[in-house]
Amino acid sequence: MKIIMTAHKSGVDAITNRSNNVALVELFDQQYNVTAQPVKGYWKGEAEPSFILQVSHQAALIGAFTEAQRYEQDAILLVHDDNRATLIDIASGTQTDIGDWQQVTPHVARMFDAFTVDGAGRHWVACTKAERAAAERRSLSLMSLMQVETVAHSDMETFA
Repeated sequence: MKIIMTAHKSGVDAITNRSNNVALVELFDQQYNVTAQPVKGYWKGEAEPSFILQVSHQAALIGAFTEAQRYEQDAILLVHDDNRATLIDIASGTQTDIGDWQQVTPHVARMFDAFTVDGAGRHWVACTKAERAAAERRSLSLMSLMQVETVAHSDMETFA
C-alpha cells in the first residue's frame, strides 16, 4: 500500500514547511523503516512538496494518520495494492473511496483539483473511469480552443 502525504501547510513559512517535511521523512525512515519517495502534490493549482510511502504494516498507516494530525493536514491518500484510492479525512477519520490511482497526461491532470507528479515527471490522479473520461474530453476541448486562438492570432498578425 502507498500513502501519499506531506507536512506542508499553506500559510506557514517555507523554512518551517521544509523542516517539517524533513522531520516527517526521517520519522518514517527511523521508526517504520519506510523510505519516502519525493513527489509534488497539487491542490487547486498550488504545489506542495509531498511524499509517497510504500508501507506493508498497519503501524506505518497509524503513524501516517498521527503525523497528519500533528502537522494539521486535511487528508492523506491511500493507494491500495490493486490501485484503489481512499481519501482519509484527518479531522473525522472518514474514509472515502475516490476511484483508481491512474497515470494521466499533464493536460488531463490539470483538469482535477488534486494530482501528483512523481520524480520521473509522470502525472497521477485518483478518480473513477467516468471522471477520467470527462477530464480527457475537457482537456481536448481546451487544447482545440487554444489551437483555434493561435491560428486566429497568427492570421491577425498577417494582416497587421
